[in-house]
Amino acid sequence: INHNSETLKEIASLLKQLTPHTKAHFISILPLSNESNYCKNCNEEVKKLNSYLKSICYRNNISFIDIQDKFMKKGGTVDLSLVINDGLHLNGKGYQLFYKLLTPYI
Repeated sequence: INHNSETLKEIASLLKQLTPHTKAHFISILPLSNESNYCKNCNEEVKKLNSYLKSICYRNNISFIDIQDKFMKKGGTVDLSLVINDGLHLNGKGYQLFYKLLTPYI
């Protein structure tokens, strides 16, 4: 994960310039299970990226909705009851939680 990328900063800046009256929300990146084929043991990087994203949002007065921890168990692992067997994509129960967490912002 490249934290030096200007892409996120550019997106935040463009949102403010092009649609100053639009209420934008950035949502934290969800964790991946260690069983995921996409990334092994990468949740520390996901946390760093979420922290970086949160700081960009703060500097640009954009709402950041941090829901990452809601998809994890107390021990810091992904709640496997919320994802399909690839360890990445949400299942029905996971999407219900996702919807519940985002509804107050819509």
